[in-house]
Amino acid sequence: MMKWTIFALAVTLVISSEVVSSKVRERSPRRWLEREARASWTLNEPMLQVRRDKLHVSLQGPPGIRKVSFYMSLNERFSRFRDAQYKFRLKCDAAKFCQRRGGPILQEGDVVYYGMKAKIRKTPLQKFLGRIWIPFPLSTTTGPTESPVLSCSALLPTAASGCAEFAYNTSYGYPTLGSGRRNPERGFYIHTETKASSWSPVVLEPLNQWVDQGITLIYRVYVLDTFVNTNISDDILQKIRQDFVDIRSAGLKVLLRFCYSLNASIIEDAAPLQLKKHIEQLAPILQDHVGVIALMQAGFVGVWGEWYYTANYGNEGNVSLADYENRRQVVFALLDALPKSRQIELRTPNYKRKILERLSPVTSAEAYTDAKVARIGHHNDCFLASDTDFGTYIDKADEYPYLMNETMYVSQGGESCNLNSPRSDCVTALKELQELHFTYLNSRYYPDVLQSWRTQGCYDTIDHSLGYRLIGVFSRIPQVMKRGTIATVGIKIMNVGFSAPINYRSAQIIIINTSSGEEYQSPLQSDFDLRHCHPGVCFLDATLSVPSSASAGDYQVLLKLPDGESSLTDFPQYNIVVENLKIEADPQRRLNLLGSTTIVSAN
Repeated sequence: MMKWTIFALAVTLVISSEVVSSKVRERSPRRWLEREARASWTLNEPMLQVRRDKLHVSLQGPPGIRKVSFYMSLNERFSRFRDAQYKFRLKCDAAKFCQRRGGPILQEGDVVYYGMKAKIRKTPLQKFLGRIWIPFPLSTTTGPTESPVLSCSALLPTAASGCAEFAYNTSYGYPTLGSGRRNPERGFYIHTETKASSWSPVVLEPLNQWVDQGITLIYRVYVLDTFVNTNISDDILQKIRQDFVDIRSAGLKVLLRFCYSLNASIIEDAAPLQLKKHIEQLAPILQDHVGVIALMQAGFVGVWGEWYYTANYGNEGNVSLADYENRRQVVFALLDALPKSRQIELRTPNYKRKILERLSPVTSAEAYTDAKVARIGHHNDCFLASDTDFGTYIDKADEYPYLMNETMYVSQGGESCNLNSPRSDCVTALKELQELHFTYLNSRYYPDVLQSWRTQGCYDTIDHSLGYRLIGVFSRIPQVMKRGTIATVGIKIMNVGFSAPINYRSAQIIIINTSSGEEYQSPLQSDFDLRHCHPGVCFLDATLSVPSSASAGDYQVLLKLPDGESSLTDFPQYNIVVENLKIEADPQRRLNLLGSTTIVSAN
């Protein structure tokens, strides 16, 4: 968290008249945000349609309606009306039916972020912000087919003959929390920690309570304070193993960090050879329980594991070439110990560049490979806390664009550590969370920053949007599947979160007989990786071999997005749900209902 700069900052703020005057200037935008956060809308819901390639908005207003304004932006959120890319006023007739076509030309894949204001006589101003709408073409073509392999690909402009198109409701607005909030490996986390000298295990009861609250991530810090100069004891290694077992039992994932001190006055950490031995001791645990590890922060070096106050690796920023070589060996040892399916994270972008001796970000060709550059992400533990995020950036003009590109393909998360209005306010927070593709944040720190987001009205939007947020647009499914043949189902999904999923995940198609419950599922789709579903549109073409023994009749067609680790593939609590497709008849299975088909004899 780079807390060492807080005290210096506090001193500069005490007597500076310039700071006082700037605080006065900051109040106005904050009040603006608070007024907009208190917006209310009790009128009918507007209808959004595409007409002649543009957005058409209509609203049936009440008596006394005088003025209706529509605000919109394409593919970019806005948290104040004045920041919308486009604004137009609806025209209301004598019957108070208001409508207008406006805005830019809409194209396949666009996301419309919108808000509205309406003035009515003797009634408070009606308004809302932060809703989304996904325009898409609707077409359904039906007819018989003689092909033994029926392809209903979402990539085709229109549905092929014999395919039915199922379009889904995509009008999901903020701040309503949907089922996607409980998806794994994303969102606000709960911080936990324990010291080897005073062990505090994870406890199932609070873990289960956090799951009930919608939490899917915990942060676990292991402080090896009694092992700075010795090997980790078998007793502590077994306790760490048991923690992972209990985390798995609760259906959670863990953000993992090890260090030797949580006190800035105690900077002792393990010397290079001893630290390497500790990593070797932990490696079997990391490999056996990789399924519950969302990712691992590099840690180990320095107080809090944040690489600043350290006895052995270059203290307080005075890092020699030999120190950097020792740091490099820590990172490389962690990458070797942790299974290649997982990333580690470093505290600053400069650390990654120095260690890899490379200034350029990871490329799309390198992404998701075993290359070191593709397995090192970033955590910012003083997000928005100052102009440099308390030392996170050395040269922000250079490092910020680097991170924007890096975090398309590697993980980014963290926490704040200081209220720093207006930088820590909603406007900047939403902008940087989106641009830097944040996957997770601390749910309890920094409390003043979190409360400011609640007051200004963006907390729920952030809660929704950390990591991925998947919404089904449409699917194309064969109307009829013949026994003993192969069918292809096409699915179009919109990711309106800040980032793609951070770990590998494939997909399966499941069909269930609506009368007997008879069920069949495809193998994992070998050519599909959900990490490629970046913010925007993604497609899945999934094949299913229809067994010759399948009973004739009507079947539900479902999508399963299981965990990418084979040890967790069959545990439904780790399935991803597409927010508007979750099957409510059996919510514990966390499956996504795509549509229906009929299985008939091959003859």
